[in-house]
Amino acid sequence: MAVTAQNIIDEARELADLQGSQFVTDTEFLNDFLPEAQEELIRVVLAAFGDHWFAFFDAAATILPGVATIAIPTTSSSGSSFRTILGVSKDPGTPQRRSLRHFNFGQRDGARGEITYLHEGSFIRLEPRETAAGNYRVYYVPAPLTMAAVGATLDPILEQWKDYLSTTLAIRALLKAERDTSALERKIARLKRAVVQLATARDTAEGGSIADVVTETPRSRLWRR
Repeated sequence: MAVTAQNIIDEARELADLQGSQFVTDTEFLNDFLPEAQEELIRVVLAAFGDHWFAFFDAAATILPGVATIAIPTTSSSGSSFRTILGVSKDPGTPQRRSLRHFNFGQRDGARGEITYLHEGSFIRLEPRETAAGNYRVYYVPAPLTMAAVGATLDPILEQWKDYLSTTLAIRALLKAERDTSALERKIARLKRAVVQLATARDTAEGGSIADVVTETPRSRLWRR
């Protein structure tokens, strides 16, 4: 069952022993405490899971005089907005697909017109423009769905950590009431460790790795990120 903002607020009231009290209103929980708590949780999850949490969109390059770009959509098909780029691939879904390097001004002309990318606001710029025509897949970290009303639902990817949100809200409420938060602070520490442990155990058969730093060319020329 979907988790709503009201569910999180009710759990926070119970943790803070504020049932039936309006010392902290639902509006204050929703507008002041919850956005901050959700952003804190996102940072914890991203630090633990890194690039295992991503979405992507496909787009063709737009070629204009002097510039080639890919427009970044304001929202994805799930309603989540763009947060940060993880990487860009050329010719997705084909045997010729390949990962692009990030643009380096010192290597702006590239070897044999190798395409690179640069994030500029609401666009991704491709260099060099002369060879940038084609199709691309952009991998990115999506921003969480915001909860603007008590009936709004929590982003499904965060549901398993809803206790982190309710506990953080309870701590904020207790701080406002100038009451002891030590027990809930210890709970938050345990929840943070649980996120890290879950990330560590997600695939015990294979450890982490770093990206190759050799170009996929016959001469395999070394390059730096």
